Amino acid sequence: MLLGFGAFLESLGIPFAGTTVTLSAGGLIARGEMNFFGAVFVTTLGNVNGSSMSYGLGYLLENFLRKRHKNHKVIKKEAKVQRFIQKYGSTSAFLGQLYGTTRTFISFPAGVMKVNFKKFIFYTALGGLIFPVLVMGFSVAIRDIYNQFIGPFIGLSFGSALLLFLSIYVLLHFSIRIGNHYSKKLNSYINDKSKKENNRDQGTKEEKE
Repeated sequence: MLLGFGAFLESLGIPFAGTTVTLSAGGLIARGEMNFFGAVFVTTLGNVNGSSMSYGLGYLLENFLRKRHKNHKVIKKEAKVQRFIQKYGSTSAFLGQLYGTTRTFISFPAGVMKVNFKKFIFYTALGGLIFPVLVMGFSVAIRDIYNQFIGPFIGLSFGSALLLFLSIYVLLHFSIRIGNHYSKKLNSYINDKSKKENNRDQGTKEEKE
């Protein structure tokens, strides 16, 4: 149920950790608590329904956005999306379903641009089917490899090791961001100080002349 609802929200355009939920489903499948094909079906169905609704909203609101919100981000990005669709044709909906960010936002612009609905739904369903198959399959495979070859040697379950890895990643990520932030401030301070000293030296030189 959560899988389908998460896929629905994500494809509707509401930021949701759909990929994370899909990955987590791999653990339930590996333990026999969830059926693989059932999980794929529910996820695909939620994705198609959410994408259809998002497409419909874009289709209906197209004139409103153009007349009332000419600077709306969807309108401003329409040319970019249009080039993407022109480059890949109807398969752009399929390709969009294979990447997290475009999975969330491609349907609404497609509706605004009035892409052929039948082709849009077909390729959305195809991409929406392949994506959970790959993600869940990867999740099951990586868990099996870990439990057989790595877990016994380090004495941690897959969930514990994943939590530890994510904690380390988050810590390093924010440490690097904070370090870069203060490094830029320090460089800016040094450059400003150097400019002021150069200007002062230049002024002193001109006074002497």
